[in-house]
Amino acid sequence: MRRRRATPFEVMGPTFGKDSSRAVEAPPAPGASLPSPRGWSRRVQLAVAGALAGLIVLAGSLFVGVQSEAIDLGEPWRGPPGRGAGAASAGGVGDPKPANASREAGLYYFVLAEYTPREARRLVAFLASNGIDAKAVPQKNGGFHRVVALRGFERPNSDAAERRRTLLSWLGRRWHDLRDGPSTLASMHLEQYRPGETGTK
Repeated sequence: MRRRRATPFEVMGPTFGKDSSRAVEAPPAPGASLPSPRGWSRRVQLAVAGALAGLIVLAGSLFVGVQSEAIDLGEPWRGPPGRGAGAASAGGVGDPKPANASREAGLYYFVLAEYTPREARRLVAFLASNGIDAKAVPQKNGGFHRVVALRGFERPNSDAAERRRTLLSWLGRRWHDLRDGPSTLASMHLEQYRPGETGTK
């Protein structure tokens, strides 16, 4: 009786062409995400989160630094709060051109304060550095000087006068806080100029 010769497939066995050391994994289903190496995804997430946090902190520091550099207390006035540079001449709040050193009879002028001669000169210089012309007027009743802003107004209740009052009040707070001024100019008032009267020059 002749013996049947085994086929090549039977001789090599069912694992021919395969890695018998591990089970064959099924291919991923369509649309399924491929698994990431163990621990790698978590480390990447932490690294990305740390980098974003660092960028946010850096951006905040740069913003604060730029803002701090932009605040120069010695800079001339460039507009009251809420208004940009150049608003003084455009809106009538500042002096578009230097005022004359003398006043015109009949107009109203802001009397800002009465100081000693030294403090009066300091205030006049401070106002000049912020674009406001003023004058220290010696008084006949003692050693004090009146500081008068040299822009006159025909009507004390006009819009232009109110805008000037707003500006001078803001500068008065800067004068007190930044230059150690004796007051904030809160007692300022409009006074009609009448040459020859006591205390006026």
